[in-house]
Amino acid sequence: MEKRIAFWGAGALGGAIVSGLVAAGVDPKLIYVTDRSGTRAPKLAEETGVNYVADHAELLSTAEVLILGMKPADQASALRAQQEVLARSKPLVISLAAGRSLAQIQNDLPAGAHLIRAMPNVAAQVGQSMTALVAAPEVSETELALAEEIMATFGQVQVIPEAKLAAFTAVAACSPAWFAASVDALAQAGVAAGLTKQQAVFAAAQSLLGTGQLIQELAESEQVPAQLVDRVCSPGGSTVAGLLAAESSGLRKVWQDAFFAALAADAKISRD
Repeated sequence: MEKRIAFWGAGALGGAIVSGLVAAGVDPKLIYVTDRSGTRAPKLAEETGVNYVADHAELLSTAEVLILGMKPADQASALRAQQEVLARSKPLVISLAAGRSLAQIQNDLPAGAHLIRAMPNVAAQVGQSMTALVAAPEVSETELALAEEIMATFGQVQVIPEAKLAAFTAVAACSPAWFAASVDALAQAGVAAGLTKQQAVFAAAQSLLGTGQLIQELAESEQVPAQLVDRVCSPGGSTVAGLLAAESSGLRKVWQDAFFAALAADAKISRD
């Protein structure tokens, strides 16, 4: 990959992607980062070996691929302030902002800009992201393939219609925080029973990692996670006893409530 990739915004998600690209072997000299505050981007550049550019216009003027990693609330004003520069450089623009539609972002870009929305997750940092891509009609097959190539360096990629992106975001981009909270809760119970916190966290995390792989294998053969549940739950055993207790406490409702709350928050961001 020989394209110059510029990151405008160096928050948790943008930083994870930069780290994932470098870990996958992309030349750090081809990656440029900046941010509005001038605090996170220099640190990220120092940690990963990529280029820090303090001047936003300078960064945008040479970018071939521009990845927008700033907060959704900051995106419109930032883009409008640099419309002239973007009109000259004509990069492929990839937005990471949740809740901002293609139409909304295109209103802030120069006419004719080629735009893709991407929704990775924080696991990009370890090469295990699940990323969705949504392309505007102007985007060519070559440009979409380039975006897929970039995102595939740090995980799996799916191209989906924009109407499904909010649901995908809740399932794939929000869920790492929910999984982490669940692992922490399980680990705390393990500590109460005598494990050290480190033992409990590592045990739960490794079990989650392996279970994810098993569920993916089921999905590839058009099977469902419930089949794994049945496989592990021996009659009268501790697993089924724990599962029944969790379900009586609202296990499924907790996850579904989290999903629909995330969906509502995404819709609010879009309205605002």
